[in-house]
Amino acid sequence: MKLDDLSAPITTLALLLARRDLPAAHIKISSIFPDRLTVSFHDNPDAFRHWLTALGLTPEDGINQAADNRAWTTVTTSYGGADIELFSFTPVEG
Repeated sequence: MKLDDLSAPITTLALLLARRDLPAAHIKISSIFPDRLTVSFHDNPDAFRHWLTALGLTPEDGINQAADNRAWTTVTTSYGGADIELFSFTPVEG
């Protein structure tokens, strides 16, 4: 596999970079899933919601789970030629 084989998520990331208002996130591009851009947020639900809004999504568009005092949401979409997986991990208060 060559770097060019990862062009779909790299191009999608470049398109998203043009939106200068998006908060920083943990970004992953992998040769294991060459058409996927993974974006995750740890303890920053506001940044997660900002990205979702930019992509026309809400947390309700994904799968919400909780266990061991942690909650996480996974939302999947396609944008700019790549699949995007967005994850939010937050502590559960209580």
